[in-house]
Amino acid sequence: MNVVCLGLSHQSAPVAVRERVALDADGGAALLRALVEGPGAAAVEAVALSTCNRTEVYLAGGDAAALRPAALAALADVTGVAAADIETHLYDHAGPAAVRHLLSVAAGLDSMILGEAQILGQVRTAAAAARATGTLDTVLGQLFRSAVRAGRRARVETEINARAASIPSAAVEVAGRALAELQAERPPAGPRVVVVIGAGKMAVLAATAFGKDGGTHIVVTNRDYRRAMALARQWQGCAVTFDQLGDAVGRADIVIASTSAPHAVLTRDDVAAAMACRPDRPLVIVDIAVPRDVEPAARDVPNVRLLDVDDLAGTVATNLAERAAAVPRVRAIVEDEAARFERWLAAADVTPTIAALRQWADEVRGAELARALRRLEALGPREREAVQALSVALVGKLLHAPVARLKAGAGSAEATRLALALRALFGLAAPDEADEDGADPTPAPPLAAWLPAAATLSLDAQPGSDARSDARPPRPRDAR
Repeated sequence: MNVVCLGLSHQSAPVAVRERVALDADGGAALLRALVEGPGAAAVEAVALSTCNRTEVYLAGGDAAALRPAALAALADVTGVAAADIETHLYDHAGPAAVRHLLSVAAGLDSMILGEAQILGQVRTAAAAARATGTLDTVLGQLFRSAVRAGRRARVETEINARAASIPSAAVEVAGRALAELQAERPPAGPRVVVVIGAGKMAVLAATAFGKDGGTHIVVTNRDYRRAMALARQWQGCAVTFDQLGDAVGRADIVIASTSAPHAVLTRDDVAAAMACRPDRPLVIVDIAVPRDVEPAARDVPNVRLLDVDDLAGTVATNLAERAAAVPRVRAIVEDEAARFERWLAAADVTPTIAALRQWADEVRGAELARALRRLEALGPREREAVQALSVALVGKLLHAPVARLKAGAGSAEATRLALALRALFGLAAPDEADEDGADPTPAPPLAAWLPAAATLSLDAQPGSDARSDARPPRPRDAR
C-alpha cells in the first residue's frame, strides 16, 4: 500500500491561490468521494486537510504513479480552479516523505507560526471528516493516529509551543507580566478585570487567551453591541456599549485595544479621567491595532503602562527564537513516530506476514512433533521420518489457502486488512517491532478496526471441507 501527499501551503502559494482551493466541509467530502469512489478512482483511502494556510490531500492506494494526477484532477474539478493554475504551486511527497510531512505538520514544524497548536486539532478534524465520509480506513487511519501522537508529544516533551509567538498571545503575556510588576507592592484581592475593545479576529484571539485563565473577568465593548455580547458570552464575561468605554476602563486592570477604527478610540484625556477615581491602582493598556487605537500620550498618565505592537515585536522574536531551539528535539520525535508507523506498515505488507505465519506454524509443528515423538519411543527411524513428513505436509496444506489469498490480493486494501488480521489472530510479531527493552512500542489496533465485517475473516475456505467452525487452532505463542 502506497501513501502519497499532494498539496500547497503558505510556503508554496500566495493567499490569492490558497483561498481559491480552500475546502469547506461539503467541498472536502465531495473531493474525498471523487478520489475514492469516482470513475477510475486510483485511491482506496483519502483524507483532506484544509486550513487557512494549507490544502493537502493524503491518499493510500496500490498504484502510486496514478495517485498524483488523480488528486490534481479531482481538486481542480471540486474547486473549479484550472489544474494549470494549481499545479505550479503544488508539492507532492510519496512513501516515507509523505509520512514525515504529515507528522511535521501536526508537530507544528511546517506552520506559519512555528509550533502553533491549532494545526493539531485541524489534523484530528480532517481524519474525523474522512471517517464520516467513509474514506478513512486501515492505513491512513493509523497514519493520522501517528500524526496526532507526534503533535501531542512535541508539545508535551519540548518547548515548541511554550511561549507566545503571535501578537495577541504576546499581548496577553506582556500585559500579565507588566501588571504583576506594577502590582508587586499591592497585589489585587479579587480576579483581574480585562477590557477588550473590539470584536474582530485579533480581539477574539486575545480574549480567548485571557479567557483560559480562570482568574480573569472579561468585559467586551464594540460599536456593534451584538458582536460584543457574542464574544463576552464565550467566556462568561459581560458586554458594555461603546459609550460606556470610559467606565469600563475605570474598572479595568488590563485593556486590550484592537479595532479597525481609522483614529484613536481612547484618548489621553479618557485614560486620565478613568484613573482619576483609582489613582493608586495600576492600569496596563496594550494597543495591538494598526492604526493605533490609543493616543500615545496616554502613557504619560501616572500609574499607566501603554504598550503597542512595536513593544510586542521584541517579545515575539525572543519567543520564536526559544521555540526554534526546540526544533531538533521535535524532529527527533517525528523520526521516532515515522519509524513506528513504517514498522506497522511493514507488518501489513503480505510478504513479511506470510513469512511470519510460516515461521510461527513451523515452530508450533516442531514443538508438537518433538512432544509426540518422545511418547512414541518404539518408532524406528523410517517411521519417525514418515511422521515428520506428515507434519510438514499438514502445515503446508493448512497454510495454502490463506497464503494464496494474500499473494493474490497483494497491494490491495483487503490484503492489508487480512495481513493485519492474521497477525492479530496468531500473535505474530511485526518486523523490528520490539524496542530495546522488548516492549512493543506500537500496540496493534483492535481487530474490529481492520475488519469491517465478520465475513472478511474468511480466508478462502474450501468448498466441501470438513473443517468445523469451533475447531481450535494450536495455541499461538506470545507476540514478541
